[in-house]
Amino acid sequence: MLLGELESSLQASQKALLCCDMAGVERGTEEQIRLRESLASLWTSDSSATFVPLSEPNSAALLRAAQSRVLHLGRVQLALLARAQQSVRILANLLAGTAGDYGPSRNAGAVSSSRSEAKEINPCRA
Repeated sequence: MLLGELESSLQASQKALLCCDMAGVERGTEEQIRLRESLASLWTSDSSATFVPLSEPNSAALLRAAQSRVLHLGRVQLALLARAQQSVRILANLLAGTAGDYGPSRNAGAVSSSRSEAKEINPCRA
């Protein structure tokens, strides 16, 4: 079931993100893109040809529960990525800023250049 695979992938990506495993986050993102495309192709194709009803009587309830779990995991993933992006931005600003000097910087060009580089490098963006 594609939703089950998506659920597992989101859980693995969240663990990777919490462990700062950027390679794991990238693998998860690639897998989630593939699964999303598979789901989209199922929904956009001729549903009468591809739809096979589940044999269990409560299959609609099971599908809704899986959808709910995936939506929840997607929201958690979004919040974790936003938090990681904010942390990276704070660190970039700390590294680019001057140490206690509140006046104009002597190296104003170098500081603005490092800030623009720090904005471009964002390993947590999916």
